[in-house]
Amino acid sequence: MKISGLPLVCLSLAAVAIPSNGAQAQCTVTSANGYTVHLSVYPQAIEPASLSCPGGYNYRVRMGYTITFSGSNIPSSLWTLQGRVTCGSTSIFFDLPNNGGSGSVLSSNDWTTMTNCATATPSSNGCNTVRIEIQGPGIASQEILCGFSPLPVELLTFTAEPVEQVVRLRWSTATEQDNDHFAVDRSADGDVYTELLKMPGAGNSQHEQVYAVADERPLAGVSYYRLRQVDTDGTTTLGPTVVVTRERERTLMVHPNPVRERFWLEGAEPGGSLEILTPAGEHISSGRLAGASVPVGFLAPGLYLVRYTDPVTFVQRTARFVRE
Repeated sequence: MKISGLPLVCLSLAAVAIPSNGAQAQCTVTSANGYTVHLSVYPQAIEPASLSCPGGYNYRVRMGYTITFSGSNIPSSLWTLQGRVTCGSTSIFFDLPNNGGSGSVLSSNDWTTMTNCATATPSSNGCNTVRIEIQGPGIASQEILCGFSPLPVELLTFTAEPVEQVVRLRWSTATEQDNDHFAVDRSADGDVYTELLKMPGAGNSQHEQVYAVADERPLAGVSYYRLRQVDTDGTTTLGPTVVVTRERERTLMVHPNPVRERFWLEGAEPGGSLEILTPAGEHISSGRLAGASVPVGFLAPGLYLVRYTDPVTFVQRTARFVRE
């Protein structure tokens, strides 16, 4: 079982909408001088020019691809790598990167007399064949046919949203077959991922399933979250990746420290609330931060805590200071 998906990267609130009824084409071409090209090329979505189509509509097909090389004498680039996807009775051209990789491309424009522009999928538009034209070092110019295998897990959404101290992760499926579990991987650079958490799957389901978990110790700054799906037989399929940006946590600092009459807070904005506490957390005084300077001449000499609450995020930060 595999999941289909088109990564859509957003900042702060990241979401991916994955078209259902997908399929994936697997092809390989072996060169005469030692390397093999592995191609996974499939229609991900129909992108209509309009969502109102009483007489038909123009559309393009978004094609997902993963192209890798193995063996020896791997070239930096092929000479030709392009294809055609057959949708109904028409054959629609699309181009692919000659140096491989993964991502998606849009096909050339086509027209259909159907009126399903608001709900069109590759399946509903009869996109059932992919042909690849390839040529490169040791590979004569040729066209290969890539057949399709169904993708029974229909992933509808995958989102990541920073909320206060955590990042909330949600995804949903329309159908599942032999789905053992999902895993969410996290990365700070989009390159090296580590597994963050697992969530049991529904096994077999023909109804929408919604999953919700949280990253309770998220990274500051930019984080990448990737969804993986694992079959009951252990087969793993990579899903989409989303990007989240969290504001880096600012450190609250007191200057000068020790202090006599007033101190200045670094990492605090006017309008936030302040509390002066004993080292045991007992409340002494509170108020709003009108400026960066805080009067503390009324305190007896000793060790204290100042707790600042951000007026927008309500995140609290604490610093220690000594009253001379």
